[in-house]
Amino acid sequence: MVKRFFIPWFLFILPFLCYSGEIKQMEFINQPVKDILFTLAGITNTSIITDDTVQGNASYHFSNTDLDSALKHFLSLYNLHFIKKDGIYYVSRIFVSWNSETKTISVCAKDIQPRLILEKISGEIHKTILFDSLPDERISINALKLPVFRVLEMIMHRFDMFIVENLEDYYYVKHKPAKPRVSLSRSMVTVTESKGLFSISAGSVHLTEALSRLFSLSDHEYSLLKRSDTV
Repeated sequence: MVKRFFIPWFLFILPFLCYSGEIKQMEFINQPVKDILFTLAGITNTSIITDDTVQGNASYHFSNTDLDSALKHFLSLYNLHFIKKDGIYYVSRIFVSWNSETKTISVCAKDIQPRLILEKISGEIHKTILFDSLPDERISINALKLPVFRVLEMIMHRFDMFIVENLEDYYYVKHKPAKPRVSLSRSMVTVTESKGLFSISAGSVHLTEALSRLFSLSDHEYSLLKRSDTV
């Protein structure tokens, strides 16, 4: 549901707040950021779209400034960013800029969940980024004009249980394969022979492993009998 805000007194003070696209005098004290942006959009007759990362309250005094300058100074105080496309302002706590010519990307975000950053990058580069369930721990990143794969590695660097794969049509951030259980190798068993006597040195080893090394050194063969076997 789209939440709409309507200020009854707005129409009466509009001429005093904005003239020829310039914001005159406006002050907000501990107001929701989205409400402030909505008001700016209304008095300047522009469209300002926010994503789910834009939350919380803010205080700010606007004085004799244009919309671009107002947004730049106001948003920077609260770790927010905006991009203007086709006359529409998009506001987010995640800044992503994709250069299709150089195939590089710039990303800036502070205290944001990795999942949200990956989703933002995917939308900007128009390429799928698949990912397994990611930690909710927040991260910060400030990357400038780097290959996408390198940026993805930077985002996941602190989470050593993940790896990034660069596949033909998409990227995949996935859990590292589980390490196979380490079995006791033959090198962990030492069998020595001296004058026909044999010694076995092993910290912890399967009996069959020790017997195999012993009989191999003595050049004899053996077979193990189970309880069900009869002779």
